[in-house]
Amino acid sequence: GVAHVHRAGGVGGDKLHHDLLSLAAGHELSVNAACGYLSEVGLCARDYVNREVNASLSGGELKRIEIARALMTNPQLIILDEPAAGLDPRGRAEILGGIRAYQREKKNTIIIISHSMEDMAYYCDNVVVMNNSRVYRSGTVDEVFSSAEELEAIGLGVPQMTRLVMLLRQGGVDISPDIYTVEDAECALTKLLGGAL
Repeated sequence: GVAHVHRAGGVGGDKLHHDLLSLAAGHELSVNAACGYLSEVGLCARDYVNREVNASLSGGELKRIEIARALMTNPQLIILDEPAAGLDPRGRAEILGGIRAYQREKKNTIIIISHSMEDMAYYCDNVVVMNNSRVYRSGTVDEVFSSAEELEAIGLGVPQMTRLVMLLRQGGVDISPDIYTVEDAECALTKLLGGAL
């Protein structure tokens, strides 16, 4: 099966989250099972499982519920269109981290459409860069982001850490060019400074 969640998708009516998740599953879910799916997307499940889906929910909450509904069908392929757009950093980490943990556990394929190269560098194994409706570059995170200058030339922002490393290298700092996340940069700089970071 295939599940698709579009960023503008919505859930509505006077249904409870538990009811919506049961409807998506095609059978009645236990409260514990419904809570598990809500937890996957960073919602404190007990606070939401019996809450009505209505206008009192934020856009981020609705987005998380839509993603939970897609995950619970356990499709082989899930396509997520900007799943973390408009969320604060904590919300982004909760949703994308939950999706990544789910993918690792279930071993299914998840395609994320995003303009956030930081997110793609951190959460993805492989990246496909589109330019003018064509595949411009594809490969592992290292393969794609190792050509940062080329990506910037077509107007694509690269991860901030990649840009920082480019500037450090231009200034003569001997640091590996394949750094794309804050964690990678911290590790490399700690090693460069002899553990004094």
